[in-house]
Amino acid sequence: MAYPTERLSCRRSVLSVTSYTPKDTLALVFGIETLTAALNEADLAEYYLVWTMDDLTAWSIALILFWPIMDTLYSMYRRSKTGKPMDGPDRLHFHQVVMRVIQIASSGSIKMSVANPIATIMIAPFFAGPIIVGTLLWDQPVFAALSVLGFAMAFVGTYQFLITVANFRLTDRRTRIFGAASQQSI
Repeated sequence: MAYPTERLSCRRSVLSVTSYTPKDTLALVFGIETLTAALNEADLAEYYLVWTMDDLTAWSIALILFWPIMDTLYSMYRRSKTGKPMDGPDRLHFHQVVMRVIQIASSGSIKMSVANPIATIMIAPFFAGPIIVGTLLWDQPVFAALSVLGFAMAFVGTYQFLITVANFRLTDRRTRIFGAASQQSI
C-alpha cells in the first residue's frame, strides 16, 4: 500500500513531465486516484469476478464500457490520421459533433446550453445499447465479440454521417450567404 506522501510525489512527477491545462490536470489526478483505488481492490475484484462468474467473457465487459473506450480510441485514431497529437484536445467527440449538428440544423437558434441536453437524449440509445447487450451476453463470447464489432461499425458510420451532414449543412448555408467561394469544412 502506498502512503499518501508517496502518492503525492508520484502525482508531482507525472504532472511535471506533461503539459496539461488545469481541467486536464484535475482529470489526470482523478484518474490516478481511481486507478490507485482500483488496483488496491484488484485482488477482491479478481476473486469475485473469476471465482463466482467462471463464464464471464471479456467481450461483455468491453460492451459495458464500449462508449468511453470507442470514443477515446476513435478520437486518437482521428487525431493521428490528421497529424495532430493523439492526446490533444479538440471538440470533435461524438457528443460534441451531435451538439454542433443540432446548432447547425437550427441555424443557430438553439443555444449550446439547450443543445447539450438534447444531444445527450439523442445519443442515450447509442451508449445504453452496448451496456444492455453486454449484460445479456455476459456468458456468450462469440456473440459478444460480434456485438462489439457491430457497435464499433455503427459508431464509426454514425459519426461519419454526422460529420457529412454538418459539413453539408454548413457548406449549403455558407453558399447561400457568401457565394460558392467560402466552402470550408467544420
